[in-house]
Amino acid sequence: MKKGMSVLMNYQPKEDETSELIETMGHSLSFLVMGVLEAKTDEFEMNLVKLQNVFKFIQEEKVKWNLEYETWDIIGEAKTKRTHVYEAMKQVPTTHLMRLAEIKRNHSTNSPGIRMILQGGYTIIGVWVDTVLQKHYRFTIEKRKQFFAYLNDWIDSYYRGYLDNAGIRQQFIEDLGYDILKGEKVGEPV
Repeated sequence: MKKGMSVLMNYQPKEDETSELIETMGHSLSFLVMGVLEAKTDEFEMNLVKLQNVFKFIQEEKVKWNLEYETWDIIGEAKTKRTHVYEAMKQVPTTHLMRLAEIKRNHSTNSPGIRMILQGGYTIIGVWVDTVLQKHYRFTIEKRKQFFAYLNDWIDSYYRGYLDNAGIRQQFIEDLGYDILKGEKVGEPV
């Protein structure tokens, strides 16, 4: 049995709870990824077309990884080849990940199993994003490290209530005239 597997096996999530937690956290992380890239368009040389394709490319990576690899393979990839993603994940407190997954602080899921699920979820999504930034946008390792540093800052702001999905969506509408939730132009930038 792989290390950490026993922790997950000791925690008995409700049916579909694990995938639901990861899906919810992934939704929030998607908004944050897009928000960071939009806010730093000059630094990361992004434009609306590139931003529109980011989410599509991430979904393609998700399908590819899900077909070809087990969860532990992806986490192993982060630990050995994409250490900056793994290190970024370790810097995010569990409470922040719980907020992304919309778990209430007083919820009884503050167990090692849930922490492992949330940390694994961040790592897996991080590997997909990192792969997209490297493969499709030719981000250097330095740029990708900087991206994850920004992402962690945004996660902290999300946790503290300074940011939310609606605010990021509004940022896109005002700055680019684009609704990231609907995936369509909604007017001209303000």
